[in-house]
Amino acid sequence: MTAWAVFEHLHRPSLYFAEVRRILKAGGRFVFLVTNSESFWGRRANREDVPRHTYHFSADALAAYARKHAFELTHVTYDDGIFDARGKGTFRWAFSRAAGVTWPAFYRGELSLLQSAARLAGKTLDGIVFSLHWEAWLGRSGIMVAEFHKP
Repeated sequence: MTAWAVFEHLHRPSLYFAEVRRILKAGGRFVFLVTNSESFWGRRANREDVPRHTYHFSADALAAYARKHAFELTHVTYDDGIFDARGKGTFRWAFSRAAGVTWPAFYRGELSLLQSAARLAGKTLDGIVFSLHWEAWLGRSGIMVAEFHKP
């Protein structure tokens, strides 16, 4: 198992899948959590986090990694019980970009009053639009827990 939310931070995920394949015993299982690129949250809300999040995955992409590294993809669960991936941040970051907020300025806390107000307005709209967990009702989630098996 890996800690949750690791693989979206890797610059070359294939190297890590290869290493897991190398060290995992035959019959072993590798369980990991990744962001779901097919969800609203995975597609939209994390665009602001590009300096930290370099990859998002779909079930098809995970199946391709499994085939490439001689694993079997045995299970994919769409579950954001570990991390709430409703889409919050979508409007906050859209409004932030419109107000000219850059990642370095945000990170250092160097925002103008207008930029801070734009972020607050977006956060408020996020709270309204995503107060109900409508994406889960559609059978999607921003988070996937996947399981690879090494034959």
